[in-house]
Amino acid sequence: MRKTAVMAVLVPIVLLAACTLIPTDDSSEPSEQSAVSESSVESRSEASSSDSGAGIELTEDFYIADHIADFDSAWLVGCSFIDDISVPLADDTAVAAAIETYRKSELYGEALELANEMFTIENGELVINENPEQPLWLVYGYSDYLAGTSEIDFRCDIVASVRHKLDGENEESIVILRVPLPYSQMEWSGHTDYHIPVYVNADGGTEILYDACRQDYSAFRLLSYMDDTVHAFFDFGHNESGHRSAIYAFKNGKAELKLSGCPVSVYRNMLLGGFGWDTFEPFLLNAESGEFCALAAVSPNAELAEILCTDKTVLTYVPNARELYENGKLQIIGGRYATFATNSPWSDNTFIYDNANRCFQRVETVVVTGTALPETITRAYNVRI
Repeated sequence: MRKTAVMAVLVPIVLLAACTLIPTDDSSEPSEQSAVSESSVESRSEASSSDSGAGIELTEDFYIADHIADFDSAWLVGCSFIDDISVPLADDTAVAAAIETYRKSELYGEALELANEMFTIENGELVINENPEQPLWLVYGYSDYLAGTSEIDFRCDIVASVRHKLDGENEESIVILRVPLPYSQMEWSGHTDYHIPVYVNADGGTEILYDACRQDYSAFRLLSYMDDTVHAFFDFGHNESGHRSAIYAFKNGKAELKLSGCPVSVYRNMLLGGFGWDTFEPFLLNAESGEFCALAAVSPNAELAEILCTDKTVLTYVPNARELYENGKLQIIGGRYATFATNSPWSDNTFIYDNANRCFQRVETVVVTGTALPETITRAYNVRI
């Protein structure tokens, strides 16, 4: 016989706000994964005061984009995560509406049916049924969620919420509930938590964001774009192979799934698609059409190729730079990123020009592969960023 002592746990998390453009010059440091050794930094410093190795002195006025022609006129806008702590949590009315919506859903019905198969209440005490068909990890996990002794039911934990002008005009809310795992949604047997985001519009209407419901959650944040568009960003998955993201937009009191099907990260005001650290393929929001569009890769002109393939910093990481260029593996992306693409995970190298120090700097990989983006992204543009 097993009794459960249940205490409601409310853990609100605020994840919030600011709008940033794609800068024409970004001096932010490379990620740890892309960090260079001290000896490499010394080599880079020496290169900053000399020529590129091609007989061309690189100055603070040198721009990769000046060597690229035929930029497209598409208006692709950058984004940044909203992180302003002044953005409030969802209010009690929105939270109550989210919980009620969950309790009317099939996800709740499945979990409640499962709980009734695993437990009974005898003389006011919760008892685990003998020889339950469900695995014990699920049984004991469910028991932690059960609340009350008059009937089988369970609590909902609020793990994150936000109130914001999601449609650009009206205060709306997103509430993420943590509830018992519906067995049909299991991705692994490590725990019985399941996360359900619920959108609550300005009129109190609600909608479960099913493409963002998952067992394991990494992040829920808001994205703000240069044109003031706001999206909700969800990131989840048990491991790298199961890692996924979803992005939702909100208009006229309705949620619209804008993107799903691959992991997404935000880097230097760009969205990057790819699995783990295998690929980092860039895309941006088209402000006119409202769709996501890829950034195209183009070949450098002969002068730029000579500069890159003889630069001391570049050669530190890519000693076969000229060979890769001659084989069509040198990509210029956004008039800013120069990537030596090898078609081999973890082997690509990306460089930007550091105008302040007059040298090239290796940064996190930005590469166009054509394989790491969701199927919904069908257009690519060569734009200057």
